[in-house]
Amino acid sequence: MVAEAKKGLAWREEFNRGGTAIGVARARDIINKADLPQQTISRMISYFARHEVDKQGEGWSPGEDGYPSAGRIAWALWGGDAGRSWANANKKEQSQPQEVYTPGRFVMCLLHAVTNAHILHLQSQSYAQHKALGSFYEDLGDLVDSVVEQWQGLNGKLMNYPIEYRPPESTAKSELEYMLAYVADYRSSMGDDSAIQNSIDEIVALMQSTLYKLRFLK
Repeated sequence: MVAEAKKGLAWREEFNRGGTAIGVARARDIINKADLPQQTISRMISYFARHEVDKQGEGWSPGEDGYPSAGRIAWALWGGDAGRSWANANKKEQSQPQEVYTPGRFVMCLLHAVTNAHILHLQSQSYAQHKALGSFYEDLGDLVDSVVEQWQGLNGKLMNYPIEYRPPESTAKSELEYMLAYVADYRSSMGDDSAIQNSIDEIVALMQSTLYKLRFLK
């Protein structure tokens, strides 16, 4: 599984195709042997079920034109066949206790992203990256404040936060890719209120636009 994820990242770097920021973040989780929660394992199972059909496309197998295809690269990012077997083997039955992912934990990781972007902003030797990250951490802090205030107003109580810190990824681009995958996996912990979820959409849009700047603006 780890070897397949490494192959997927190398292919994506070489051929500039295949997978999304979420797939890249999942590959890094696999390589780093992160403790993947049940919600993420369920997403892996769903991904493999949806994309089994990609194996029928040209470029899936060595020797075919276009190998490795975009679908083959994306499959590798999620751990490949070994990743599918692992996810199926580690999926717990719904009757078993599930991890509790609280709103405070979700928000705390977003606040860490503000800090991490500030650190990477100060460490950057690229002016374009320095400016992009500066705007990102300033805007993200305001958006997170808005989400928390909405949640507290809706629920009539203050949010509790865990005492833990996640250091930044090795590069600004990988930090944004990680956070996009993180928000996709855990935004449901904030509930289904449409106003709050719309505000989280604004956070996703900010991350996506910043990732564009990091990738293409020099």
